[in-house]
Amino acid sequence: MNIEVVQQVRSVLGESPVWDVARGCLHWLDLAANRYHRLNPDSGNAISHELEAEPGSLALTTAGDLVAAFEDGFWRLDPDTGMRAAIADPEADLLGNRFNDGKAGPDGAFWAGSLSRDYKNPSGTLWRLGSDGQCSAAFGDIYVSNGPAWSPAGDRFYFSDSVRGVTWDFPFADGVVGARNLFADRDAAPGYPDGAAMDAEGCLWSARWTGGCLVRFAPDGRVDRTVELPVSRVTSCAFGGPGLGTLFVTSASIGLDESELGAEPLSGSVFALNPGISGAPVGVFAG
Repeated sequence: MNIEVVQQVRSVLGESPVWDVARGCLHWLDLAANRYHRLNPDSGNAISHELEAEPGSLALTTAGDLVAAFEDGFWRLDPDTGMRAAIADPEADLLGNRFNDGKAGPDGAFWAGSLSRDYKNPSGTLWRLGSDGQCSAAFGDIYVSNGPAWSPAGDRFYFSDSVRGVTWDFPFADGVVGARNLFADRDAAPGYPDGAAMDAEGCLWSARWTGGCLVRFAPDGRVDRTVELPVSRVTSCAFGGPGLGTLFVTSASIGLDESELGAEPLSGSVFALNPGISGAPVGVFAG
């Protein structure tokens, strides 16, 4: 499969790619560098803003701006200026935590999970930010929150704990997450599950941290396909482009020494590939 480098950059921890149909661009974050990025793949035009705090994830809103999870809670984010406005901070008392991966769901809410900064305590929680600005906890006991995604019909929710190395699926209806089921265990694929994207056939594409690949899981949890990438720290992915036919992939350079960076000079870049399958539309925050 042909893999294209659409933005060659040495991001520290590239994450949270989101395709914007209206603007024809890809939004993404460099978490460890406190930066927001926007890329137009057709023109090559790219902009970047330094952010006031460490971000974790973002999503589009019906108002045309972005909603984002930061180390200090949920904020609205202006993609043209990088300025933000506070919404809520449900973990203001947990100084050892920060927010990580998140997405807007089919219910119009923004779902984002937290993690313990030392990765040693399961103090993370999956939070639902409603369109009214109210926060509610779905479940806790998480080391590192990653990979939220929904089935094309919106009736199944997928979520990973990267430290445990597992992906779960849950029934989902009316903004409520049901009972947890094991979807893929830690030995199902190389590396650890990081960000994820859903395709139109109901298969989950999982970015594999330290695994150097994307793995496509069938709805029954079976590994359907593995796509190798030229970097080991594959962080997340999102469908975009015309007809959502392109899969954009972020990566990281964090934790690699000079020798490893020499062997993986594209670490931190943004890639694109055509998997021959279109993506399922991603939700938009209705707040």
